[in-house]
Amino acid sequence: MKIGLIELQMHCEVLDSLIRQLIDLNQELIVYTNSFCRESASLEISDKVQWVLQPLNFSQIDFIEKSKASIHSNEHVFIITPIDALCALLSEDKQGGPIYHCLVHNLNTFSFPDDSRPSANIARLVNRGAANIILLDRSDYQLDSNNYNRSLYLAYPQYRSKMFLREEVHCCIPGRVYEGRNYEEVLVALTLASKNLIRPLRVEFLGENTSEKLQSYLKNIGWKIPPMVEIIEHKAYIPQDKFDKTLFETDFLLLPIAESIVRNGVVEVRGKSCITGNVNDLVRFSLPAIFPNYYPLSNNLKNLVELYDSTESMAELIVEWVNSREFNHKKQNAAPNLEAFREECQMVLKSILQIN
Repeated sequence: MKIGLIELQMHCEVLDSLIRQLIDLNQELIVYTNSFCRESASLEISDKVQWVLQPLNFSQIDFIEKSKASIHSNEHVFIITPIDALCALLSEDKQGGPIYHCLVHNLNTFSFPDDSRPSANIARLVNRGAANIILLDRSDYQLDSNNYNRSLYLAYPQYRSKMFLREEVHCCIPGRVYEGRNYEEVLVALTLASKNLIRPLRVEFLGENTSEKLQSYLKNIGWKIPPMVEIIEHKAYIPQDKFDKTLFETDFLLLPIAESIVRNGVVEVRGKSCITGNVNDLVRFSLPAIFPNYYPLSNNLKNLVELYDSTESMAELIVEWVNSREFNHKKQNAAPNLEAFREECQMVLKSILQIN
């Protein structure tokens, strides 16, 4: 079966994971994307994947128009990020053409009846049935519509994490600093935890930090944290290779995911209508994580995490993990669960593609 994947924005990690899952299913892929996503992909060269790159002097609309015949040659086409530049493609008579699947990142925004929101035109087309809608989680959060009938995890266990016995414990909060994470809660938890740590802890905010809020939190709370805890932040964008290298050398993730986030004036519920990319980080690098208890996770991932329900319980887990190196025990036992998770993802994709 020949399958097309279209990604003209910068969701390279989503594209990368979906490609890996489809290669596992022995499918032939044509990827229509830009140079940023191609260069950011950590994929090895594969004879299963053909890359069609948008020329720098082409607009997104011109690139799709130029690639139309190739796109139509696929049996299925996945739209990774729905953008209005794809409207002409989805507006055409599709008799004999591919089956289109649209991955929806922010479901409430996507279904909100407001023509001024980003990508409103393609949302209108897809909501009317121009493509199958695929939600990027496996929760039971569904709208009252037959269109919202598919969901899948988009995370792929790519690496086996290493166990370290160094004196200093390394912890990461991966991703650009933004309002979707509770950084104030983290700093308060670190203040509480630092009193009971028996070894040094390095906490790295592994993403570009231009947030005035975090700077304010660091100024007002960070000074209370003793030298036993070192906080590292970055002012600039972190290249993918540096990001990956840091996660390779990390002991565990601290993921203070906010329960909800406002996108374009619409509330998105995390893990339901809007996912976090941090699940991809957890799965991709096989890293244990301290995780909020309200976020729905596959049962196959629950052995890799410990759940907190308050600032105090986050602090208690930080102390327990740092002092006992509990994260190494979780790393040691992660492989069977991650393999089961990979198989779970494959089952869903087989159903979508109608593969036996």
